[in-house]
Amino acid sequence: MHTPQDSVETYLRAKDGNRPHLIAQAFAGGALLQMELRQGGMVFPPSAQGREAIAETLVRNFNRSFENVYTFCLADPPAPDCAAAA
Repeated sequence: MHTPQDSVETYLRAKDGNRPHLIAQAFAGGALLQMELRQGGMVFPPSAQGREAIAETLVRNFNRSFENVYTFCLADPPAPDCAAAA
């Protein structure tokens, strides 16, 4: 069974490893990404609709602009049933 934790881990492998093809395993086909940045050093579009747009924004464009950036999660992983509660 695919859990929310699996999705987070797959997204991080996609972004940190510059593997945009993994986005299909991390996001639903019609996923909507909305971002609000409060730092001046990074520029992203305010939203991206669908896996391809998300891969372009969070993986391809990010890795063109930044090198050697790795993500660390400082919180516990989401509960396996957290999607059912939403």
